[in-house]
Formats: sequence, C-alpha cells, structure tokens
Amino acid sequence: MDESKNPPQERGINVWLALEAYDLAVHKRFDVLALFAGDQDFVPLIRKINGLGTRVLVIGVDTGASGKNSQKTSSRLINEASYTIMLSEEIDSENSKEDSILNGVFHKKV
Repeated sequence: MDESKNPPQERGINVWLALEAYDLAVHKRFDVLALFAGDQDFVPLIRKINGLGTRVLVIGVDTGASGKNSQKTSSRLINEASYTIMLSEEIDSENSKEDSILNGVFHKKV
C-alpha cells in the first residue's frame, strides 16, 4: 500500500479524548462538559456523559466549503448534545460585526 496516496490516519487521539472527558465527568462531577468536536465518533461519549447527569455542549464549526478540507459538524452529534453553539454561525452573524471582542480574534481573509 502506497502511504503517500493513503496516509495512515490518527484515530487514537479520539479515544484518549473520550476517556479523559469521561473520567473528568465521573470524578469532578461537572454540570456541563464542553466538547469542541464535529465527528460522530463522539456520539457514544455524549450518551455516556448524559447518563451521568452531566449535560454536553457541542461547539461545532461548518466551513461551508466543499472538498477535501471542508468541515461539517455531525448532525448526530448535534442531536445528542444538550446544547449546541455553531461557532461558524456566531462569527458570521450580523450581531458579531458589532462585537469588538470577536472582531479582535477573528479576521476575514482578504
């Protein structure tokens, strides 16, 4: 198999993140766990966290672009979460144009 055409993908970090998040939710008894992810692989984590009585906030980003580098938050992930903030919508909203904090952090490409 030619790895230059199909490079190996890192999957272990998702497992590590899920275990760490679950462990913290169990031992620290958080009210809300914020998960900045878009991959549906985290749906089982959300279900387990919800089962502990901890709510889950998913912070997602949709790039709107199509192709290899596009990003889209899984609808399954959104449906399982207690709360969702779509960061891409917040940044692009009319209200954010007046927000000096957001304008100082995010810059549009020219």
